[in-house]
Amino acid sequence: MARRDAGFATFFILGISLFPVSTFAAGECPSGFLPPADAARSGVAAVLGTIPPDATWSSLPDQVKSKLQVLADKRLAAFRASWDGKALAAKENILLNCPTPQMSAAMDDYFKRSYSKVVSSTFSLADLDPALRKPLVRTYLSAMASYRATNHYNDGLPDRDWDGISKFDSIRLPDAQSYRDMMAYAQSVVLEFRALDKTKISDPERRLIQEVLFKLRSRAKGSVGDSFGGFDMERVYQRIWEDYDLLEGYADHKRPDLFHDDDEVLTEANAYYLSNIPMRGLDRGTLRGAVEYKFYTNPDEIADKIGDPNSSFASQRMIQMKGWWLERTRADPGASGKCTIYPAQERADIWEAFTADQRLNNDASSSMDDLKSRLEDYRINMINRYRLLAREAVNKVFPDNTVVTPEQRQQIVAWIDQQSQFGIFRQTIARELDRIQGTANGPAANKWSQIFNEKVKYLGGYKPSDPISPADQAIAQSLFDNVKDWVGKEYIGYPIDIQKLAGSLTEFEATTASNSFTNTQTARVLFGIGTPRSYYEHYSTLLHEVRHALRVV
Repeated sequence: MARRDAGFATFFILGISLFPVSTFAAGECPSGFLPPADAARSGVAAVLGTIPPDATWSSLPDQVKSKLQVLADKRLAAFRASWDGKALAAKENILLNCPTPQMSAAMDDYFKRSYSKVVSSTFSLADLDPALRKPLVRTYLSAMASYRATNHYNDGLPDRDWDGISKFDSIRLPDAQSYRDMMAYAQSVVLEFRALDKTKISDPERRLIQEVLFKLRSRAKGSVGDSFGGFDMERVYQRIWEDYDLLEGYADHKRPDLFHDDDEVLTEANAYYLSNIPMRGLDRGTLRGAVEYKFYTNPDEIADKIGDPNSSFASQRMIQMKGWWLERTRADPGASGKCTIYPAQERADIWEAFTADQRLNNDASSSMDDLKSRLEDYRINMINRYRLLAREAVNKVFPDNTVVTPEQRQQIVAWIDQQSQFGIFRQTIARELDRIQGTANGPAANKWSQIFNEKVKYLGGYKPSDPISPADQAIAQSLFDNVKDWVGKEYIGYPIDIQKLAGSLTEFEATTASNSFTNTQTARVLFGIGTPRSYYEHYSTLLHEVRHALRVV
């Protein structure tokens, strides 16, 4: 395989400069990669120690804010020295041209563990054609850069960085230059895979490339998807939980091994909260969605991971810094904006990331315009479906002409066939029946409501601080058990014993949240019944959460 020219060559693909390809002459093999000495991993604890734990960001003296920002900038610069385009090119040169045995073993192990469904236990990059080996090596480096310590926390890989020897010394940090370079690097690998001669690729290799491309395409657009792989640090919904990279490494309130003390933890967190990446997509909806729908690592979750803030300085100050971030974000003019309008290129990028996360479109054959037309077809089909269901419901509630006359039946059916809002049919049909009959709580409306109350059961309706009644707790548990039982029986006979796995799901709790969430480390299902919903809706939610839980167990 031809090697690259010497010097700071640059890829130009579609007119976009992606990253410096190599900092070494062709075939040159340095003894190792040594970034500048990192003296920027501490200092924040001392600054925070001079501030009351209940101090707001707006109340801080300018000199304190400046000190924290300087420390954040230094930490981000140190991370940049290890993971920007130049650093990636240097590490790539080593991995491609002169890997140590430990590097080769680590790369092979990465693919065997991360792609175990498509590669064998004896897989080795050394057995592949050089044309395929090269983009796979670069795939490994892209993963080490983009995921950092979450490789270890989430994928069960050893605590072993890109060189196969060193322990992870950082998590992914929101440095603008590094972030752009990592995305560009991933995109260049995507294009390299697509340029391969398909006639020289075996079926097993084709399956591996397909799986690799899903993740690479996601990383190339900074997607938050790809399970834990995404890192869309420009979006409010990701920025509000970036600190989870820190929190996830905690076990029984014990610091992750890559930090020597709480000062290093706080310095890392400070770099998160005072990052140099401008935030995009901030508006009323995205901020509220991020805070309310489990993207937000709240004070209770931080305390649960690190420790009681009354006795843990790190926990107390992580909560404080998170509060400062929210304070600054809410003060941003964008936070009061009605919505975000995305330009054409950004919509294309979102589509690319979305389809990658959904394991689609590896051949780049579809676009968001295709989705628009399909959504319109789907919308029309659902309108027709719900109108049909509403007509059937009316006919079942009023099987004869005792309560409604034939003329009134025709009127309510004609009204239904003009509707496009369906979530409120229960109330609106009752009101329309009253209008047609010229009544208030008349016979038809009363019978409609009575049948619904008898036949359609609801659960929920709690404020966040309300205690859940024992009766509702029992109902919630019963719904969960029913779903586990159904899933187990529905999938008997498959290679994986789904029935046994479903039976092992015991971590369940009903909460007063309005949404549900599954912890992807413990398989614990938190079932939100804050908003009243029918059993039918709750069953749908629990099927979704059980799917997540089964992936963990």
